[in-house]
Amino acid sequence: MHTAAAGAFGMPEGTLSALLADVSSAPVPERIKPLLQYLGKLILTPAKITQRTLRRCWQQGGKKGLHDAVAVCGLFNLVNRLAEGLGIRRARTTSSPRPAGPPKPGTQS
Repeated sequence: MHTAAAGAFGMPEGTLSALLADVSSAPVPERIKPLLQYLGKLILTPAKITQRTLRRCWQQGGKKGLHDAVAVCGLFNLVNRLAEGLGIRRARTTSSPRPAGPPKPGTQS
C-alpha cells in the first residue's frame, strides 16, 4: 500500500525499499536525509533524539519544515495505532487500498 502511494506521488520504483533499508544510501536528495533519519528515530527510538539531531534538521530545512514533518509523522503514527487497536486490516486485494474494516465478531480477538 505504501509503495503504491509512493508511486502515485511520483517516487521511482525501489526508492521506498531503499529508504527503509538505509536512508544514508537511498537515492533521495542529500538535503532531506537528516530529516528522514530524524523521523525514523522519532518513530523507533524517540528517547534517543538529541539536540544535535534537531540542529542538523533545522539547518537543512528550517524549523517550519521540521515542525511540518513531525506533525505528519505523528498523525500517521496515531492513525496506525488507532487502526491496529481497533483491529482494522487492509484488504487483501490489490484493486482496493481501503481498509477491510474491523474483524467480524468471533473471528479475531
